[in-house]
Order: sequence, then structure tokens, then C-alpha cells
Amino acid sequence: MPAIARPVMEGGGGFDYRLAMAIPDKWIQYLKEYKDEEWNMGNIVFTLTNRRHGEKYVTYSESHDQALVGDKTLAFWLMDAEMYTNMSILSPLTPVIDRGIQLHKIIRLITHALGGEGYLNFMVQITTGTSHFHNIICLIIPVHQQKAEQRFTMIAQSYHNQ
Repeated sequence: MPAIARPVMEGGGGFDYRLAMAIPDKWIQYLKEYKDEEWNMGNIVFTLTNRRHGEKYVTYSESHDQALVGDKTLAFWLMDAEMYTNMSILSPLTPVIDRGIQLHKIIRLITHALGGEGYLNFMVQITTGTSHFHNIICLIIPVHQQKAEQRFTMIAQSYHNQ
């Protein structure tokens, strides 16, 4: 929705932030269509910084939606089947796992640095013995933004009290 994070007096929705929803799709597109040596950094930077002036954005590298609709997470796109056998500290580090972990870190770093004024991190907690997945959402916004920090604290407290 255009101008959702602009003041109501300007015809906007009045929200403090909007989600930069094109970014996770861009990362998945790059992982599906290109080798990492072929990534166009200019296009990636443009996607991460292309936003309306004056609107604050919360960005994220991947979302639980990707896994829910049958797609793979970033980690599985990068490391695939080796995640099942070579992610233990008891097994030697393979080139696929090493490269996948490093690229995963780079993707998150670039997204966090260029994507907006906040970063949304999706983590999946797997309950052992069942097939239940609990999505944990962690919103990181600069500390000087008092209201957002208070809201995050309330969300975190309500989650831990469940």
C-alpha cells in the first residue's frame, strides 16, 4: 500500500514503519537463478535502498512464508542436503557448509546495513518429539527510538509469559 508509513495528514496510513517485502524475494531469486559469483551487486544495492524518502522501513532477509509455501529457507538454498549430515561439530567442516554459512552471514549483513531503519529476524524453534514449529520474530530497531523499543519489550515479555 503506497504511503502506509506516511503521516495521515499527508494522505498516508500513519504507521511508523513499513515492511520491505521485496527483499526476501530478491534473495531467493538470486539463489535460484545465479551462482554467487554472478551476483550483480549494483542490482542488490538498488533493491535494498529503493524506498520512498521519509518512510521508515523494516527489512528482513527471509520469512517463514517461504518455508510454509514449500520453498526452501536461505540456509537450505545455500547448503541443501549437507545440512543434514555436516552441520555437527563432530563432523569436519565441508566447503559447501563453510561457504553456505559465510554467504548466509553476508546476506543478513548487507540486508541489515542497507535495507532500512529496522531489521526483522525470523527464527524457527523446533520442539523435539513433535512436528510443531514455533516462529519467533525478533525485531531489531535502533535503541534511540524509544517507542519502538518499548513495543519490542512488551512483545518479548508477552511471548515469554506464554
